[in-house]
Order: sequence, then structure tokens, then C-alpha cells
Amino acid sequence: AGCYYNQKKYDKAVADLERALEIKPEHAELHWNRYLLYSKLEQTDNAITALQDAIELDAGLTKAYRTLASIYADCDDESYRDPEAAVELAFKAVTLAPDDSFAKSVLGLAYYRSGDFREAATILKTAAESLDADKAWTLLFLSMSHWQLGNHDVARSWYERFTEWIKTHEHELDDYVVRIRLEAEELMGVDDSDSDELRQDLQDEQNVNPLDPKDPVKKDR
Repeated sequence: AGCYYNQKKYDKAVADLERALEIKPEHAELHWNRYLLYSKLEQTDNAITALQDAIELDAGLTKAYRTLASIYADCDDESYRDPEAAVELAFKAVTLAPDDSFAKSVLGLAYYRSGDFREAATILKTAAESLDADKAWTLLFLSMSHWQLGNHDVARSWYERFTEWIKTHEHELDDYVVRIRLEAEELMGVDDSDSDELRQDLQDEQNVNPLDPKDPVKKDR
């Protein structure tokens, strides 16, 4: 399956992996790999099931809790969103791995989508101060959390931190970050000359992965 994955032949990789699972159905990491493949194939239901199976088999598999939480919190297809379930899953991930800053970011995202902006601001600030990669969307949700709380000056300050960060981390400006950036700018009334171009680029993009709140696959590949 690994060779097919590297060759981006995901259908064949899934077939190989399903055969492996017939032999070792209790192997949690195989179900995690199954999630990776179904994510690439944009088969949301199968991907979610794979994560649920992995968690059932290994209650300590932090990355599975964290990834399922991110899908439930901010899946591009809103019909799959369940912010309350996302909070519960992300909280479990942070409990299992208290030093996992990315898990804290996901918990902050889940709190934000559930409407608990104060908790979101607190945990996102902790995450933002310790992350050294994949930080852009965390800064955006942190700025939006403060805006929702009425702390507009603080919100603008964190948004400025985002703009400074992205200047030297342009590789983080993927479709998800663009979507959240546009959401933040609309919420906060930010007048950015790049916004229209970014919005058009996002609309023109034909290969957006609906499972990809921030491409959790990248974190555990």
C-alpha cells in the first residue's frame, strides 16, 4: 500500500490495505493509514469511519482524536460538522498529549465553532505561543475569538501577527488558510487589497479536499 500511496495510486493502495485489515483487523495504525487514503480519495464517510475504528482499537491514539476533531469542527462540507463532538475529541487529544500544541490549536478551533469564544481565545493563545509551524490558521482563529469577545484592538493585533507570519511562511497559505483569512477579514472589516484575488483563486480551485480543515494528513504523514 505504501508504494501505491507514494505513487498517488490511492485506489490500489486502499485495496491492498483492506486486504491487510482482513488479516489484522485489530491493528489501529492500519485504520489510521486507511483514513489517510480515504482522505486523499475525498471519501468523507469512509475516512471518518476509519478514524472511529482506530480510536476504538487504540484509546491512546492522539492523532486520530485530533484529526477527527478537526473534521467535525471545520470540515469544508458543513453537513459533517459537529462542534460539540469536536470539543470532546480535541479535549481528549490534549489530555493524552498535553504538550501537543497542534492538538491545542484544534481544541481552540472546536471551541470557536461551538461558540465558546473565551475558551477558544485562551487555548489558542497558548498554542500560538508555542507553535513553530502550521501557525497561520491558529493566529486567525485567535484574532476572530477576540473580535467576537469585543476585544477589537487585541483582535487586530493578532491579525497583524498573522500577516507578519505569513510573509515568511507563504507555504502555509493553502486553501484552508485562505478560507479562514477571508472569514476573518469579513468579520473584522479588514480592507485587504489581496482579498478579492484570494477569493477568486479559492473559487477557481477545483481540487479542494473537503476533509481538509488544515490538512491534518500533513501533520502525521
